[in-house]
Amino acid sequence: MQKKFPKHVYFNFPHENAPEFVIGKIRMSKFEFMAWLQDQPVNNKGCVDLDVLMGKNGKPYLAIDSYGLPKDDTSSETTESGMDVPPQENNSPQPQIKRPIF
Repeated sequence: MQKKFPKHVYFNFPHENAPEFVIGKIRMSKFEFMAWLQDQPVNNKGCVDLDVLMGKNGKPYLAIDSYGLPKDDTSSETTESGMDVPPQENNSPQPQIKRPIF
């Protein structure tokens, strides 16, 4: 199955002065994201789940978690254009993201 990417929502690493407990920032274009979200199928819990993934270029991106979605869904964007993230404002090395332990 080909990965599908959400539109109008982005994940970025925290800025260099952010506290250590900040993992990242999610940014949405409110009206465009809501319009896109209305057309998306939901899983068996009534949710649209997004995975935060690491690209080969070292930048994070979001992908739709298709587990539990209808098999015939074609409403989502299937190109990688949705995974563009705004460029970082500085050239400092990207932090390693540690998974929280629950």
